[in-house]
Amino acid sequence: MKPVLGIVAEYNPFHKGHLYHLEESKKRSGAERTVVVMSGNFTQRGEGAFADKWLRAEAAVRCGADLVLELPTFYACNSAEYFAQGAIGILKGLGCVSHLSFGSELGDLEPLQKVADLLTEETAALQTILRQQLDKGVSFPRARQEAVKRLAGPESAELLASPNNILAVEYLKVAKRCQFSPEWITVERKGAGYHDADAEAELASASALRNLVRTGSNAGAAAELLEDKLPCGTAKLYENQKLYDAAAEKRFFDLVAYKVLSLSEDKLDRILAAGEGLGYKLKKEINRVTSLEELISAVSSKR
Repeated sequence: MKPVLGIVAEYNPFHKGHLYHLEESKKRSGAERTVVVMSGNFTQRGEGAFADKWLRAEAAVRCGADLVLELPTFYACNSAEYFAQGAIGILKGLGCVSHLSFGSELGDLEPLQKVADLLTEETAALQTILRQQLDKGVSFPRARQEAVKRLAGPESAELLASPNNILAVEYLKVAKRCQFSPEWITVERKGAGYHDADAEAELASASALRNLVRTGSNAGAAAELLEDKLPCGTAKLYENQKLYDAAAEKRFFDLVAYKVLSLSEDKLDRILAAGEGLGYKLKKEINRVTSLEELISAVSSKR
């Protein structure tokens, strides 16, 4: 069977770093076809995407992808573990994906696989350290990082401090659990960091490009702002698109506020990945804030 490459992405928007990852992955795998599993109109953070899923999928196809499949919102707007579970499940279910490539800050598969194996096995020692840390009020990600540090060393633990490495570990964990064994490829992230805000960097991050449009003198003229920053001429896809409409963002906040006010604390706590008293905090803060960013900041805590 001819190689088929699988990639998981948000492409929010598809930028030059994504193009490098796609082309490098195709070169290493020798794949003749590439399938991308991409989040839809909402991203993992829960925000509306930079542009609708159709435009973002078209950008990926113009730059070399052959097929773009949507990662359902249930998985796309969830923790790294659920995000990976949905994406890997789709790629395995196709029955034809021979290679799977992901970007990582490390760019080396073996140390990532070592951490993934440790977390997949869930040994008694791992569980004991996790419980000890959680009982101290430490957040789960930090508790897990501390457990890896004690059992595999500080270098392994440090891998879990970077967003792409975290997702990479989850992909490897999920694949092992569901007995999916593609040939893995990891491409080291080039250019700006994941959260780097410099839109003038040679390979600017997606967050920097989104912020450029958000804060531009004319946020609707996305094509003009991004003309030299997106590959394959894809900036033209966003011509005349009204992105980051302040009025629309306000309406979105109003919908969130309505749900918080109309649901009981108990029902808010039962939302997937909520709990831990989040319903109470949402109820307490909703009348004190005027935007989603303010609400997120007001309810954030270690728990």
